[in-house]
Amino acid sequence: MNVTRINPIIFIIYYLILMVFAFIFNNPYYMITFGVLIGILIILQGAINELKTSIKAFIPICIFITLINTLFVKIGDTHINLIGS
Repeated sequence: MNVTRINPIIFIIYYLILMVFAFIFNNPYYMITFGVLIGILIILQGAINELKTSIKAFIPICIFITLINTLFVKIGDTHINLIGS
């Protein structure tokens, strides 16, 4: 299956739809599904070597964002005691 003959606009629309759904749905199952679908598309495009080289930069960035996010986001910091209030 030669996927490289498809118009690049189709790939751009596909990635944009995946990103919009990823922002709308915060369920972990959706996020895992999006990751798997993007991985399959990258494999079909034959860009696995580019993925291997770019993943070396993405992992430290993801770790940095996770650490910064936990330091500054205070959602869930307040405990609500419903018993005996």
